[in-house]
Amino acid sequence: MRSKGLTPNTITYTCLIDGLCKVGRVARAQEFFMKMQARGPSPDVYTYNTLANGLFTNGSYTEAMRLFEELENGGLKADIVTYNTVINHLIP
Repeated sequence: MRSKGLTPNTITYTCLIDGLCKVGRVARAQEFFMKMQARGPSPDVYTYNTLANGLFTNGSYTEAMRLFEELENGGLKADIVTYNTVINHLIP
């Protein structure tokens, strides 16, 4: 995208992260998340929810919970999707 003069926005990154998580490429999704944090734009609550869901789905519970802590410590507010994601994955 950048080579074509296009700059990805938060929605673009979130969609990419979601797609990678859905096909089981969570490590690659995390790489894009880190690039997003380093270069911008800033991830929003939807981006965090998307990656956390992918982490939970792939069994990375500790990493998913760390991501939720990062969300709150970064000044974003968890929403109903955030809490439902945690509940659905942690309560059998």
